[in-house]
Amino acid sequence: MPRPFLSRRSLSKTRSLIRNLVRKGRVECDLDAEVRSYLEMLVAEKIARGLDPAEAQRQARLELGGVDRVKESVREVRMGARLESIWQDIRYAVRVLRKSPAFTAVAVSTIALGIGANTAVFSVFNTVLLRPLPYENANQIVAIWEKRLRENWARGPVSAPDFLDWRGLAKTLSSVALYETTRLSVTQGGEAERVPGARVTAGFFEALHVQPRLGRTFQIAEEDTGHRQVAILTYETWQGRFGGDPRILDRAVLVNDEPFQIVGVLPEGFRYPFAAACDLFVPIRFTADQRRFRGIHSFGGVARVRDGVTLRQARAEMDVISKQLERQNPDSNKGHAGELIPLHEELAGGLKPTLLVLLGAVSLVILIACANVANLLLARASVRERRPFARRWDAAGRG
Repeated sequence: MPRPFLSRRSLSKTRSLIRNLVRKGRVECDLDAEVRSYLEMLVAEKIARGLDPAEAQRQARLELGGVDRVKESVREVRMGARLESIWQDIRYAVRVLRKSPAFTAVAVSTIALGIGANTAVFSVFNTVLLRPLPYENANQIVAIWEKRLRENWARGPVSAPDFLDWRGLAKTLSSVALYETTRLSVTQGGEAERVPGARVTAGFFEALHVQPRLGRTFQIAEEDTGHRQVAILTYETWQGRFGGDPRILDRAVLVNDEPFQIVGVLPEGFRYPFAAACDLFVPIRFTADQRRFRGIHSFGGVARVRDGVTLRQARAEMDVISKQLERQNPDSNKGHAGELIPLHEELAGGLKPTLLVLLGAVSLVILIACANVANLLLARASVRERRPFARRWDAAGRG
């Protein structure tokens, strides 16, 4: 037998609440009748004990504590009393504000300014610093840059040879990948359109722990120029440009006037902070010069720290690998080293101190706004107190 949505006790409480709020006049009449009936019973009981009616009435009222007092005690504990009190406060506040529209406009504008400023700054603060990134175990994701101490460059782009060495040597990182944003020409139905896209290496989606909705991600072999060209669509592109066709996999699409085979569709809502507007992902295909020369720095990097490995351990290993590459390639890697930065911190960049200062400033603004409104209320109250005194003074003078 299915359980009822509300128990009998809950249903009874709900009915009592509705009755107390909707049929307030009837409830008050019932309360008045009940209290007076009880008072009459007390009087009758004391008369039966031999007291005269007047004395019985007096003692019954003393014992009861007053009719009005009993009613008030019952009102305070019955269902809906708090809601009724709040509603009365709201009605009183509305009446007071309607009597003084100029004062109301100034007070509301002052509070609205403070609240608006706080809301705007906190929205940015929450998005950049507080809200967790939409990836599994996002605290393990790091951005990879090259720091050049001799050039006082803390975060520089990465070269392909250094990345390939990091990917082969780093044991504390489970996935290491590069990316670069670009514009791609996609031809469909004979019409070409420029769309935002990104070139990424194998391991990019693995570093973010993103599983495709359809198909697969990129493979290392697809970074070679001799391999067939493949592409991965975002969910939004799949729905909007290809009508959500479930047979999209292995379909050929012209990208930059070359055939690319669709091998995957990303999950709905996927975005990478530094390539947020991308509709299409294709593999990075390193040229011979990019693989040979370490002086060509043009990529951003992302990686995931292995489970059980701390960021300090990963950074220590990256320093060891950088020293090794510096000894092997002194001309190009002198003073260069890999830098690992938590992705959340990278997203905040240099905004954290500024946002903290702004948050403190707007908090002070709301305090000032509240103080100003409080001063207005005090001034208004003092004027009300002086008006009766002024009337009495004028009356005394005329007299």
